[in-house]
Amino acid sequence: MAPLFAEIRAESMRNPAIEHCCRQNMEAIRAQFRDYLRDAAERGEIAPLVDLETMMTTLMAIGEGLALNDLLSQGVDPGKLETLVRASVIAILRPRAAQAAA
Repeated sequence: MAPLFAEIRAESMRNPAIEHCCRQNMEAIRAQFRDYLRDAAERGEIAPLVDLETMMTTLMAIGEGLALNDLLSQGVDPGKLETLVRASVIAILRPRAAQAAA
């Protein structure tokens, strides 16, 4: 799906209708993700170092970068990729259980 995602993103820079559709879809995803992370922070399950909006922007950029670069088609081992992505997200979110173990 990476080539299709890249094509849609490229077309969104040329076509205002596609850009509007992409923006709406990304904002819907972002809102759900933001609510989930905000609730986790309020419950004390995560302790991010930065504000929610900065964290959301960064996580969304990481996700989009992974999708656009299609690392699996470049031969990156899926298990190693998962390990690296998990470690990165854990470092960003700083789950309370991980802090206690450290």
